[in-house]
Amino acid sequence: MNTSRVIVGFVAVLVMACCLAFGGFASPASAKPIVVTTLTDTADLPFNADGPCGTGTVSDLPGADGLISLREAIIVTNNTNGDQAVTFDSSLSGGIIVVNFDDLDGDTNPDPLPALCGGHTHINGDLDGDDENAWKHAAEWKLKIPASAVGRRVTLSIDYVADAVRLYNGDSLVADNYYNGNVFNVGLWRIPAAQWPALRVKLLPFSPKLLDRLPAEVQVKISDETNPPRNQANVTAAELLEVRLQLATQ
Repeated sequence: MNTSRVIVGFVAVLVMACCLAFGGFASPASAKPIVVTTLTDTADLPFNADGPCGTGTVSDLPGADGLISLREAIIVTNNTNGDQAVTFDSSLSGGIIVVNFDDLDGDTNPDPLPALCGGHTHINGDLDGDDENAWKHAAEWKLKIPASAVGRRVTLSIDYVADAVRLYNGDSLVADNYYNGNVFNVGLWRIPAAQWPALRVKLLPFSPKLLDRLPAEVQVKISDETNPPRNQANVTAAELLEVRLQLATQ
């Protein structure tokens, strides 16, 4: 059985990094906080963790155990309109969430955490604020997006090896990602074109502690400090095309 880990205190939702395509502009100050109160990965009834987003509402919190898991919190944000924020109770600082929940599907493999489907969710695991101070001194690049991308389903792909990456619209956080070996994708079409000139990427430098929270196969991938190079980001844009096929009956 394969499991993934989420570190609390400096929270890294590692298992879902490849699927986080945020389009919202929620800031922690304006979002409604949902506070995770347990390190156990669970989804108590009436929560349903099937599907990429899950089903369940804020009225279902807390779960049957009287606690709120990270999985339940994400499901709630996926089914609630408006800006949402997920944070963690201070008692969880330094703990580890092992992602090992298995729902009612036919296999026995742990299910990944739900994707952030609402486009207006910010997960903040920095309980003491030291992470925000580090971001003030992080490397920064402005993005120059051609006007030809307007009105097209363009995805930004950020390929990097560093501790974490953030995409900002001015001073507002659009999306963030903690490195897990995968390219970080953001749906550019979700961001109003008028805000594109203010988009910027910030990169938190590589830390030796990063290796401790990565799977062994990813550690091997980045063991060479120069290939791929650390603390650099390669940002590309690609259009998603929809092809519809009509099948004729014989």
